[in-house]
Amino acid sequence: MREDFRVATLDSLEIWEIAKAQRGRLVRKNADRVDLLGCLETTKEIWTLSGRKPFRFVTVADEEMPAQFCWAHYDGTGVIVKAPQILRHRALIGDGDARFVIARGLGTATLHLEALLERSGQSRPLFEKVVGACSSQWQGGLFATGFLVDDTAWRLPSFEAISIQAGIGVIRAKTFLTHMDWAVSRSDLDSRLRAIADKVRQAAVCRR
Repeated sequence: MREDFRVATLDSLEIWEIAKAQRGRLVRKNADRVDLLGCLETTKEIWTLSGRKPFRFVTVADEEMPAQFCWAHYDGTGVIVKAPQILRHRALIGDGDARFVIARGLGTATLHLEALLERSGQSRPLFEKVVGACSSQWQGGLFATGFLVDDTAWRLPSFEAISIQAGIGVIRAKTFLTHMDWAVSRSDLDSRLRAIADKVRQAAVCRR
């Protein structure tokens, strides 16, 4: 069972901007592809929407987390993203789905610290029937793809080429980029979101 819970709605464009800001903090400048494990295993502190917090990426035995997903939680001293050994191994050898799942854990840590604090005394895993923009998994997944897909990758000629450069599954890349195309075309954007949309359009220029 995956971990999911209801959170305050964030606009897709806001999540994209947050993912890019986090990438700028954690990833080597001008890197075409995110060394995800290298980032998480050497980072001791991360920025979140609730401020900077101590951080640890922890790998545990497969028996402890048999479902091959990632947990993010707050243990009273800092933010922890926890993954089973098999998931880490799959990410290490470049499996796009594994990289996505771990990056989604980072997204949960970045976006939802307040919710994690509220749930810190509850048993894990927690699952609610939540869909769409108020789902922690949906928001974390959008963050994950935005974090892994570099702006230059957007300009490659196909979703397959984008997925190879970003180290993420083709379906994930296609879903994300199609969704962002929709997000920037909306007519209800306020001035702040319109400014973010202009950045997305600039990143996507010449794509496909």
